[in-house]
Amino acid sequence: MNYFKWALALVIVFLSCGKAEVPKTTNPDPTPNPGNPITPNPTEWKAGDVIYDNSKFNEVIVGNIPLVLSIPHGGTLNPAGIPNRSCPGITTVRDSYTIELGRAIQKEFKDTYNVIPYIVINHVSRTKIDPNREIEEATCGNEIMKLSYRKYHEFIDKALKQAVQIHGQAIIIDLHGHGHTEQRLEIGYSLSAQELRGLDSLSNLNALQAKSSLNNWFQFLTSVGFIDAIAGDHAFGTKMASEGFPSVPSKQDPSPKVGESYFNGGHITRFYTSSSYPKVYGWQIECNNRGVRDNDANRAAFAKSFAKVMMEYTKNI
Repeated sequence: MNYFKWALALVIVFLSCGKAEVPKTTNPDPTPNPGNPITPNPTEWKAGDVIYDNSKFNEVIVGNIPLVLSIPHGGTLNPAGIPNRSCPGITTVRDSYTIELGRAIQKEFKDTYNVIPYIVINHVSRTKIDPNREIEEATCGNEIMKLSYRKYHEFIDKALKQAVQIHGQAIIIDLHGHGHTEQRLEIGYSLSAQELRGLDSLSNLNALQAKSSLNNWFQFLTSVGFIDAIAGDHAFGTKMASEGFPSVPSKQDPSPKVGESYFNGGHITRFYTSSSYPKVYGWQIECNNRGVRDNDANRAAFAKSFAKVMMEYTKNI
């Protein structure tokens, strides 16, 4: 029994943050307890800091603009002794080159605009952990992976709260890659393809706005309507399509057609744009491979357009 306690303590120390320790919580939920929030000191994390937990399973690049990127599915680490996830209904496919895409985005912001977005990266293979799911499905019950999962979400939580503390609001982008036939960006606002196809009916718009990951935005953005923000002139997809990156939804492609594949946003997007984070809004981006993720030149071109568009979104924050 003494050996067991010693081993458990060693594991906890091993996974603790090596540079800027996040306050501990007894909350058993997969994400920090909104009723007992972590309140960061802006001087504790400094822009440009690169912070890992001691295991180097999770990384955060500290930013200085109100933009937080989450990259949960690009990792390749396979920690010894951690079994592959095998619980029902899981997905283990890696979103290839999304970490490389995130670093290209970081470089473009720094080189062109001399600013840094916050970037949170999970480096562990999706065969072991999936931070974009609830904790049990994410880890299939493995206790070490639960610690890593909580650390990833603590990094997101702290980045968002620091950004909000400094800037008053924040945007979260959950960055993914898809393998669907249609070579376009899929922008996930927590609305299904069927719900997007129904926007033109102008019915139930208040309920759809409340469900969407943009809902918190409208306390700040009073001059833009909901449909315009999703698939009109002000929509992220519209702006990216104008930059040469076809996107759905957008003014050019308002909704997926019946039978077309579409990812509408997962746990990270839903949770961090919920009422628990009232000054945060954002969306999931599922990036096609060809022309976006597949080589250095395409990643740099995407990063250039992404940074240009996102600077428009953040310039008035």
